[in-house]
Amino acid sequence: MLLAKRIRESVQFPPGYYIQWAGQLNINNEPSNGFWYIGPFTRCYFRFDLLNTKSVVKTAIVLLAVPFS
Repeated sequence: MLLAKRIRESVQFPPGYYIQWAGQLNINNEPSNGFWYIGPFTRCYFRFDLLNTKSVVKTAIVLLAVPFS
C-alpha cells in the first residue's frame, strides 16, 4: 500500500477519475471464498468410496478421474 499512497500523493487525477488496484491477487481470492467445503467433501467421499470398493487404488483412480472428466 506504500506504492498506492505515493502515487495518490504525486499524481493529480481529473475530477471523476480514480485509481483502483486489481490483479492476480483479487482473481485468486474470489473463488476461494466459495470453495471452503471442497476439502471436507472430498475426505468424506474418499472414506465412503474406500468403504464401498475396499481398495485404495480404485478410490484414487476415481478421485483422479473426476477433475479430468
